[in-house]
Amino acid sequence: MLTLNVLHKGTLTARIKAPEQANIGEIIRIRFELTHPYRESLFQDIEFRVVKPQNTEDRKGRTDNELEKSIPSPIPVYRQEQVDIAENDYKTWQDMDSEWNENTVSQVKETDTSKNVYINMDSKYLHNFIKRQTNISDRKLEAIKRNYLIAILLYSIIVKSKLNEIEDEITDIDKEILFNNMMQGVSSIILDLTLDNKRIFEHEED
Repeated sequence: MLTLNVLHKGTLTARIKAPEQANIGEIIRIRFELTHPYRESLFQDIEFRVVKPQNTEDRKGRTDNELEKSIPSPIPVYRQEQVDIAENDYKTWQDMDSEWNENTVSQVKETDTSKNVYINMDSKYLHNFIKRQTNISDRKLEAIKRNYLIAILLYSIIVKSKLNEIEDEITDIDKEILFNNMMQGVSSIILDLTLDNKRIFEHEED
């Protein structure tokens, strides 16, 4: 699999992943070609040898396995118990160690070994967006909820990380209150920003 990023200052970066069925020692040949509407194309053939995966480290010394484990999965939180969801796959407002209501967006709980992101699926911001939709099918509704869950997960991690970075500068401010206020602002517009309704719904119906 070849993944290309955008051209940046004349440099195009690519990430190459060997096919799952490739064998150790197998040679894979790839041709990179740059086309031009009025000139001959430029190309370069490159050979890659499939080797045993290495457990490499990033700049912070974390290995690939550690990085994978550090990415949290979203934990949905509902006002009441859900009959169509497995008990271990969600939480209710009553399960949380702080008071949750329709204004709550999310909560990030961190320990030395784990990070959990709890996301309120009965927030007024999600419900208000859904109410504005017309002729909404069950499939479209699930698409909205799924996009909301993922978007809030990512923003929660980013906001929490930034607050941790400036922790020494906000000693007189309750970080949880600041986090909640910031996430309320984000969630009030996140679906309008991330969802082009016609395109996302057409994609879901394909």
